[in-house]
Amino acid sequence: MTNLDTEELNLIIKELKSKNESGWIEVKENNFTPEKVGETISALSNTGILFDKEYSYMIFGIKDETWDIIGTTVNLSAQKVGNQELKLWLSTQLNPSINFEFFDNFEYLDKNLSVIKIKTISHTPVQFKKEKYIRIGSNNKKLSEFPEKERLLWEKLSSINYEEKIAISNINQEELFNLLDISSYYSLLKKNIPEMNTKVISDFLREKYILESKNNMEYNITNLGALLFAKDIENFKNLARKSIRVIKYKGKNKVNIERQQIGRKGYACGFLGLIKYVNNLIPRTTEITEDIRKEYIDYSPKILRELIANAIIHQDFSKTGTEVLIEFFDDRIDITNPGQPLIEPKMFYGLHRSRNESLAYHMRKFGFCEELGSGLVRIIDIAEKEGRIPPKYLTTEEFTKVTIYSHKDFDSMNTEDIMNITYFHCCYKYDEGNYMTNNSLRERFKVPDEKYTKISKLLKEAINEGLIKNGPKKTYIPFWAKH
Repeated sequence: MTNLDTEELNLIIKELKSKNESGWIEVKENNFTPEKVGETISALSNTGILFDKEYSYMIFGIKDETWDIIGTTVNLSAQKVGNQELKLWLSTQLNPSINFEFFDNFEYLDKNLSVIKIKTISHTPVQFKKEKYIRIGSNNKKLSEFPEKERLLWEKLSSINYEEKIAISNINQEELFNLLDISSYYSLLKKNIPEMNTKVISDFLREKYILESKNNMEYNITNLGALLFAKDIENFKNLARKSIRVIKYKGKNKVNIERQQIGRKGYACGFLGLIKYVNNLIPRTTEITEDIRKEYIDYSPKILRELIANAIIHQDFSKTGTEVLIEFFDDRIDITNPGQPLIEPKMFYGLHRSRNESLAYHMRKFGFCEELGSGLVRIIDIAEKEGRIPPKYLTTEEFTKVTIYSHKDFDSMNTEDIMNITYFHCCYKYDEGNYMTNNSLRERFKVPDEKYTKISKLLKEAINEGLIKNGPKKTYIPFWAKH
């Protein structure tokens, strides 16, 4: 909840009267147009970060240059654009969505002011009607016309860790406990909830899930705290579309949705419930022989869990309007997360990078994933031991999609499956200090010795594809490995 008080306004007026450049403050008397307000919100939100401000302000009822408090007749909440309320209309024109609040009839020095309190950008510049604006002096200008300002803006944004940014600010203890799942934190650590609320506050401050606010006895929830322990992520406007969506389709395409679920809990407090829901969607095959009933799981729950954890911690939070997506089809499961991987999938052995280091650390602490980017190594290890086809990766500038398939016999695999297994088996053997051989690959594919020649041909093909190379004495190593 965003508030405004007299003390806060006093500081703003003091800033104006100090004659400092007020790139994060705009004052008006009564002149008002929806278009101008939209441009100003974009400009102030974008410029505020250059002044290290959490909020910027547009104030009606103050005389420009003299800063005299004269009052205003502008009532923002009563304004409409067509049939839409002004605030709703502005929200549809601003991209990405930002938090701004109207404060009409705000009494200050016996005058009525109207104030727009605007959250400063956190990850990307805000557009109004597909144009980015910035404050130059006391004017709104198109950001594209000032490349040096745009460079500084992006430098400032890149220096701020997303996990440390504020998801919601200036809330009291009761609001904090209503927004965050406190009990899950202690349950995951196998600890009892402290009897004293002060101990809870202390623990959450130490973990940097919350920060102390400038206002006495109030707190700011960080993105890290909200992402991990939100009772409902949708309560945090800046984290919209960061929930996890699960869709089960009927068939092999996206035409017919059979089931759909949005996981709106924080990633830590909701992870086990998410995994349980997903596991219940995994198809089972039942086989009865000699009155013995056997059930075979078409996909590895262990691999699926690792892939989901990886998608969560490696997503690019700067990509707006998109979420982690888990999709079930009749022949495959797709797990998609925003952003490109930091390491090319075929180069993962020995290279460890986490895009969101704090998120990875905490998810690891709760036992959900590996912190140091070794998730794919674990997945390949599971695939080798369970005889599964390794995941297939598709990467673009906007997203990373991982596809897993149910079990196939060697004769029913396509060339891509065969090459994928061959390469990752070679990596697996090399990682454990051994070498891939014709024999080890036959065992991996579970084919008889008579297929020695066929395996030799596919090994040559893998060399030609640049996936593997010859090792010592009729062995094979990954293309990146040293003898």
